[in-house]
Amino acid sequence: ANEGCVATGTDGYGDCFPGCDVFAANNGCPQAGGCYPVSQTGGVCLTAGNVALNQACTFSDECQNGLACSLLTASCRQMCDATHPCPGGSGTCQFNLFSPTIGVCE
Repeated sequence: ANEGCVATGTDGYGDCFPGCDVFAANNGCPQAGGCYPVSQTGGVCLTAGNVALNQACTFSDECQNGLACSLLTASCRQMCDATHPCPGGSGTCQFNLFSPTIGVCE
């Protein structure tokens, strides 16, 4: 099964979670799960947060499913990549996340 590992805490260790496609309508995560970008290969399933688009965040899993926390603006933004451009009026795709291949619309 596809999975991704994420550092949890400050000791350098982490946990592995089921992998998912951040752009898929049915991301394959369990109910109430959100898919968040963590690596070059895609995302992992975590419990979805409830912070809405353009609202303040610290970590991506605080955001609603389909959004990620921008390191530039510390707000939940729509995700994008080379094949999933930002919708009209929502800015350009900026790669300032932990993943160099999944960005956010700024």
